[in-house]
Amino acid sequence: MAILKTRLDQFVRQSFLPTDSADLRLKKVALTLVPLIIGPAAFVWGWIYCLLGHFLSGSIPMSYSIISAISLAHFFKTKETRFIQHSQLILVLLLPFLLMWSLGGFSAGSMVMIWAIFAPVAALMFLDKRSAMMWFLMYLALILVSVLIDDTLSEKITPLPDWARQIFYLMNLGCGSAGLYMLLLFAFSEEKRLSEINLRIAASAFESHEGILVTNASNEILRVNRAFSAITGFSPEEVVGRDPAMLGSARHGAEFFSAMWAAISRNGTWEGDIWNRRKNGDDFPAHLIITAIKDSDGSVTNYVGTFSDVTERMQSEARLNDAHQRMASLLNSMAEGAYGVDLDGNCTFVNQSFLRILGYQSADEVVGKKMHGLIHHSHADGSPYPSRDCKMYKAYRQNSNVQVDDEVFWTKDGNPIPVEYWSQPIRSDNVVQGAVATFVDITERKRAEENLRITASVFDISQEAIFITDAENRIIDVNPAFNRITGYRSEEVIGRDPGMLGSGNQTREFFEAMWQELKTNKSWRGEIWNRRKNGEIYPEILSISVLYGADGKVLRYVAVFSDISNLKEHEAELNRIAHFDALTGIPNRILLADRMKQAIAQTSREQNMMALCYLDLNGFKPINDTLGHQAGDEVLVEIARRIGDTIRGGDTSARLGGDEFVVLLLGLSKGEECVATLERLLESIAQPILVGDKPVTVSASIGVSIYPMDDEDPDTLLRHADQAMYIAKQSGKNRFHIYDVSLDRRARDQNEFMKSIRYALEHDQFELHYQPKINLRTGELVGVEGLIRWRHPDRGLLSPAEFMRHIENTGLDIETGQWVTAAALDQIDQWRKQGVDIEVSINISGYHLESPGFVEMLKDQLGRYPGMPSGALQIEVLETVALNDINIVRDIIGACHELGVGFALDDFGTGYSSLSYLSGLPVDVLKIDQSFVRDMLEDKGDRAIVQGIIALAQAFERQTVAEGIETAAQYQLLLDMGCELGQGYAIARPMPASEIVKWRTTGGKPESMLQPDRPES
Repeated sequence: MAILKTRLDQFVRQSFLPTDSADLRLKKVALTLVPLIIGPAAFVWGWIYCLLGHFLSGSIPMSYSIISAISLAHFFKTKETRFIQHSQLILVLLLPFLLMWSLGGFSAGSMVMIWAIFAPVAALMFLDKRSAMMWFLMYLALILVSVLIDDTLSEKITPLPDWARQIFYLMNLGCGSAGLYMLLLFAFSEEKRLSEINLRIAASAFESHEGILVTNASNEILRVNRAFSAITGFSPEEVVGRDPAMLGSARHGAEFFSAMWAAISRNGTWEGDIWNRRKNGDDFPAHLIITAIKDSDGSVTNYVGTFSDVTERMQSEARLNDAHQRMASLLNSMAEGAYGVDLDGNCTFVNQSFLRILGYQSADEVVGKKMHGLIHHSHADGSPYPSRDCKMYKAYRQNSNVQVDDEVFWTKDGNPIPVEYWSQPIRSDNVVQGAVATFVDITERKRAEENLRITASVFDISQEAIFITDAENRIIDVNPAFNRITGYRSEEVIGRDPGMLGSGNQTREFFEAMWQELKTNKSWRGEIWNRRKNGEIYPEILSISVLYGADGKVLRYVAVFSDISNLKEHEAELNRIAHFDALTGIPNRILLADRMKQAIAQTSREQNMMALCYLDLNGFKPINDTLGHQAGDEVLVEIARRIGDTIRGGDTSARLGGDEFVVLLLGLSKGEECVATLERLLESIAQPILVGDKPVTVSASIGVSIYPMDDEDPDTLLRHADQAMYIAKQSGKNRFHIYDVSLDRRARDQNEFMKSIRYALEHDQFELHYQPKINLRTGELVGVEGLIRWRHPDRGLLSPAEFMRHIENTGLDIETGQWVTAAALDQIDQWRKQGVDIEVSINISGYHLESPGFVEMLKDQLGRYPGMPSGALQIEVLETVALNDINIVRDIIGACHELGVGFALDDFGTGYSSLSYLSGLPVDVLKIDQSFVRDMLEDKGDRAIVQGIIALAQAFERQTVAEGIETAAQYQLLLDMGCELGQGYAIARPMPASEIVKWRTTGGKPESMLQPDRPES
């Protein structure tokens, strides 16, 4: 039926012209249905008569079927009804004649009866009621007269031969048919005239220079004009029946078209510019008008779109806009502020520099306002500046150019700034229309002039040495501080190269780099060692700047330096304090961190290994407590000395504080090479130490982390060595332990994953998807299995196989199970409010099921839904869990049954359960493991197991649910075996809760099974 309706809709759409009225459309449908229905019947009728030998009788309906086909073809080509009207009218008028002839003879009475039926039908099809009745009465009278004459003549004269009587009736029918035909032709003349007028109007409109396309209500193109083809390049045959979206250029988003159709729906029309695409792939702009055509009922029947190629218009607009943009860019690229005024002194435009210099945010704050009162109202001292005295207005009042070197403009905030400005008149046809002014802020210039005056005095009083050289690097001036620091008098250095001050401590490469930086960056700053006149070498901080002329050539070099001898001495002392242990003199934690970074870089570069050894002294605290801190300090100094004597020169020893030391061993080819050094360290440290006259003994516990086996940053390496040291201490002291990287990494990864799962629980990243369970025989949805999913922010939707194994037998296992239970109960409650009562089963781990308080927690959760019916929730537990602790599980299942919660034994058949165990567990459902279902078609053993489970379930009065049904063959075999319920991808995949209600109404039937796919838990 759906296919028939689609074909009928398509047939009706093809039968209409855009200009057809609703009445004309109805008439076209009625007229075209007659030959469509009677034509095939006449064709069959004719063939039957021909096969029976009545070739003459058979040729008449065959001829009609051919005429009907020709009339329909003509109609679909022209959409004109005249041909089909004439052909069908002739059929109706001749039908009695053809019928009687085919039956083998004519009878006046029969003719009257037949015409009594067909003549009104024929007339009413094409005439109004009054004309039809008049014609019928006239024609009936003609037939009655003919019959009376025939009967009278037959009594008084010799009966006419059969062929003569047939000719008489044939002439009678022919005359009546001709008269009826003329009446019908007259009746249709007015319709024809109106139709032709409408078609002429439509044809005239279609000859427009604008492109026109007409679509039906489904937006399928019905007709286009020549201009459409000329503009787009598509012929009518290439577009008729297609969606106008084929012209889309992809330059407009979905929002554009949503707004377009909203306007058409609201106003019945839309007009605007749009980019379309020609057949050759070129995009072009078009101005488009879309109008909705509606019938008398207000329903949309067609859409008419008219458009014109506006490429030239848009190009003109683009050129004009480009000119405006160039002018605006020119004005806005000026560093000077610019503005215009009309003859009344009102602002006409400003540029960006104007806004920037005077502190305005937009031109709207200025344009249209009196410029003198806005920015030029007062002198620098705040006294009034009357507009009549304003020099700028001379530009248009006196038609002359004006330049003012030093005045002030006032910013938006009311602050004066010194400016230099130029003004000239704006003329149009030699008539002054206003003036344009440009100005520069000369604040910096004034400040520079002041700075020059200040600099001259600073040069003399500065405590830093200054000397200036020419472009050839000859000294041309020095200040008094230069004389004081270097010991040279001015006349001794002027005209000489500054190289005379060199100490010889810097290499040639140093000076080449300095001059290169001066060329590149026009300045250089750094430390340098120079020599005083008395030969003493001293450090200085030197800055050199290059001064260029307007032509880009070097004019001067200006050098400023300070003697930093005292600073260097102080820096050295601070460095020693900051980086070395004050007690032992070996590197401290800060210097160790720097050495570790260098050591990691060196190890990576040389592709060998290094060992970081963390030492903690055993027995040091009693020395401090009994002999005092002085004795403890002596021990620490001696230990530091022994460590330094034991390791190589390229290695590093450091004290972190207290009795903790670190040794950094470099250049190892394999990790075991450090073992000998560690043993020597343990032996050396364990030797007695003489404190005063009393010998004391300490030992060491050493933890070792090896890079790059432990490929971490310095802080992490140190922490790992510290952890290994504690293991050595716990293992008996006076020994070393090497950190296990792989074990720690696994522990950290597990810990991080557990944290991410807890975060997911706290931030609602988990969700339940539901897989339908159906009655395999009826296809009815009987329940769903709730399966947890993790909506991971980075990895997407994760199945339980990817995260549940990480939390097995942990507190998170229980928390996740409680979340699943709460989510399932909430969903059951929501579905019940929607009128959907189905069972929901959830998976609970054995660890959670046997946890203390499981039944009480479940009871509390159920208590939040007082209207929850018994059996709405079902818990699935693995068979292996149930069999390992059958007594505990039996009691829990019994308690849950009292709460109205059902139980299913999941993956049944994988735990090798005995009949006694099965009979002892009060479960409601046995779920056949999907591994047996998947292979039962090929594996006889699996098939036997499935059959056996079904038989066991029936014997113990349990329901069976087959998991993992992936194909129609599996579905059918399970049905044949007597399995009641099933689930799997062949029925439905797990889906969000929002899709279950929709699936319930459209899916679940055996004949609508999906294609099989890989199973998912």
